[in-house]
Amino acid sequence: MTDLLEALWTFFARHAYVVVLLVTTIDATGTPFPGRVLLIAAGALAASGDVSVVAMILIAAGGAVIGDHVWYLIGRWRGERILAFCCRITRRSDDCLERAKALLRRFGPFAIVIARFFTTLRIFVTAMAAGSGMPYYQYLLGEIAGALVWASLFVLLGYGAGGWLHALLGQPGGASLLPIALAGAAGVLTLAVVYRLFKRA
Repeated sequence: MTDLLEALWTFFARHAYVVVLLVTTIDATGTPFPGRVLLIAAGALAASGDVSVVAMILIAAGGAVIGDHVWYLIGRWRGERILAFCCRITRRSDDCLERAKALLRRFGPFAIVIARFFTTLRIFVTAMAAGSGMPYYQYLLGEIAGALVWASLFVLLGYGAGGWLHALLGQPGGASLLPIALAGAAGVLTLAVVYRLFKRA
């Protein structure tokens, strides 16, 4: 298991830009995916100088923007009918659409920035923005701003911890702790997803 995790980390280090783009795009669609965990790992990798921290932030933000457009296009296509169905299958309250509308009315494009940090809210606000008559350029400005703030937060968090991580790896036996740490993070994420699904059941 340790060898597998080390191989995965080596693959990630070699193809970090492509992996981050794909992961953030998938994560933005609402699919349960460890996007934040990998962004933190990408920041730690950037701290070693192997990749550019600025490039990581821009690529992660770009992936988030691409993925969010899936729900924007859905909002254009079917709008409230699709969202009402999502409310039912996710066991959200009956007023979930009204809350998304209220957030858009109150904050306009800034609502998209706020919603970027909350998966379900982001989906609803993005789709509602598409069907609310908001000009596309306003949506895109909010989308880009939110994606940049979101990506910067998690990449820089990993970048800040990178010095400590690389010092740890330099200690005798330190390299063997990295797969354990990654496995622990994956385990915590899995438990969180299972817990959320259990609450909805």
